[in-house]
Amino acid sequence: MEISKKNYLRYSFIGLFLLVLILSFLVVRDFLIPLITGIVLVYFFYPVYKKIKDLVKNKNVASLITIILIILIVTIPLFFIIKSLIVDSLAFYQNLETWQANLSPAILEILKSSLGSLSQSISSFVFSLPSFAISILITFYLMFYLFRDGEQFLKSFKKNLPLKKKHKDKLFNEFKTVSNAVAYGLILTGVIEGIIGGIGFWIFGIPNPIFWGLIMAILTILPAVGTSIVWIPAGIIALLQGDYFSGIGILIYGALIITSIELILKPKLIGDRTKLHPLLIILGVLGGLQFFGFIGIVLGPFILVTLTTLLKMLVIKNET
Repeated sequence: MEISKKNYLRYSFIGLFLLVLILSFLVVRDFLIPLITGIVLVYFFYPVYKKIKDLVKNKNVASLITIILIILIVTIPLFFIIKSLIVDSLAFYQNLETWQANLSPAILEILKSSLGSLSQSISSFVFSLPSFAISILITFYLMFYLFRDGEQFLKSFKKNLPLKKKHKDKLFNEFKTVSNAVAYGLILTGVIEGIIGGIGFWIFGIPNPIFWGLIMAILTILPAVGTSIVWIPAGIIALLQGDYFSGIGILIYGALIITSIELILKPKLIGDRTKLHPLLIILGVLGGLQFFGFIGIVLGPFILVTLTTLLKMLVIKNET
């Protein structure tokens, strides 16, 4: 059957569009995570940008100030964490020879293996710093323009989304609900875990319980690692020093109490607000972290909520 000129042009356009779409994806594929990270960060900090814009009366300046503020919020706690870890690591290595005389060969072997894995991880991180720096620059570059022109981008995207208005509003409201629920769940869980963790450190005589409680509150936003990066080393160091009460005590306390807050309270707080089952929240957060990195904390649950919303729309459409 002969193809009409109109259909030929239409199919040619579709083919060209798909080809360009695939090539565009290949071009930006390695930068998708920084781009998505920038979009989510802009969403969370947009109210701050609006307040600053009202004060300075200039979009460019307000956007720049907001980005600097975000950098300070991230880097200041990170500086104190790294500083404390360096001090503790130096003390650990200085006392290592003394502890070796009191340790069994099996424990020494485990310790050497752990230190070797840690060294490999540090080396991999150092070699990845150039690409990480490029990703950070792309994220901040995108954020600058999204803060400045974000409202126009959003209106244009919403207008051209191929859905009915009520369905568009539903999806945008779902994203807002999930984002607010994740922020609420992370902050509240962080405060509770920090307080409970600090109390545990105080009970078992671990030094600087207030400082480490604050660090645990911050690290709560990293479910793949979380507060275990604090209380597990603290327990191991106490055991190596011969303080079995503190070492065993904080390890049991962390495994039973602190981890329970992480696994039970956080999914419940987020699930209650998103009306999503806690199991799906856990899968969304952990799967999102694995696929998207840090920003997957928000994107993972949002994708699952969007899926359930679209399925509900499909069911309602079929019933009518």
